[in-house]
Amino acid sequence: MTRTDIKRKMGLMSKKKKQSDAYSWEQQFRAAIEETGWPLMEITRQTGVDHSQLSRFMRGERGLSITTAERVAAVVGLELKRVKRKSQGGKR
Repeated sequence: MTRTDIKRKMGLMSKKKKQSDAYSWEQQFRAAIEETGWPLMEITRQTGVDHSQLSRFMRGERGLSITTAERVAAVVGLELKRVKRKSQGGKR
């Protein structure tokens, strides 16, 4: 049983989790940060982001604001880019 399954059973998580494409931007961002090989302590030192905040993000326990994500991206050499999605039916 996965951690997500346990959380669902305990009522800590909605069964309907919004997933776009294969990975959310957060999952892609986490993977890109990990691929840099930078220690979290060094990233937090250079960005001024609280270590526990970034650590919880990397464990999937919380999100990041766009501002914080941009600061982290700039330090580790990543580029955040807004991409328009195709409409999934209906008007918005």
